[in-house]
Amino acid sequence: MRRVDERSVAVVADLPAGDPLCARDLRIELLQDQEPDRPDVIYANVVFSSANSGVLGGCPDRATAEVTMRVAKPLGRRVLLLNSTSPAWAPTAGPGYRECDDVLGCHPPADHCDPVWVDQAVLGMDVPVKRVRSIRDVLGCDGTWLVLDLNRAAGDCPPAEGAPVCDVPSETTRLFLHFGPHGWDTVAGGKEAGCAPVRTARPDFPEALCRALPAVG
Repeated sequence: MRRVDERSVAVVADLPAGDPLCARDLRIELLQDQEPDRPDVIYANVVFSSANSGVLGGCPDRATAEVTMRVAKPLGRRVLLLNSTSPAWAPTAGPGYRECDDVLGCHPPADHCDPVWVDQAVLGMDVPVKRVRSIRDVLGCDGTWLVLDLNRAAGDCPPAEGAPVCDVPSETTRLFLHFGPHGWDTVAGGKEAGCAPVRTARPDFPEALCRALPAVG
């Protein structure tokens, strides 16, 4: 997507191709750009017609096509949400748009210790999405380094909604993470007290964040 002028966006779509009946009439429908409760979002559906969509092998290729979306008010810094699916798209400094992160959103917190940044890290560890905050305990964070205890046993519990208290044996591991270009990355793990699990792998890990840590029970 790219801004054409202050009220228009060119949307390039990847469509089925290989036959004239595969994809026709690319268009914008259900444009909503003046929602009182979400003035920061422009909603729209990008749709096309196809007479071959149900034919097995009828559209063996892919091709791009472009359609222009025009809104009533200037685009400004509003984000675009197309076809009611995430992620949204946020404007860049130039004429383009960037894909927002499913967890961090379009404007990630400046504070790397914010729970949303920790959510992103934990969700990459194959844990239950509904319990992403209840299975971790942040023990220390300075924005560059993070230490947390993660109990993977919560995956044995039923879904969180309406479930009784789940009592399963703990499978807690202590993780040490460093903040990099894409968020928090795990650099070491273990169960010992203090800094022992991390200092061999990362001697630069700040002792203040791990010196007083008890062993994982």
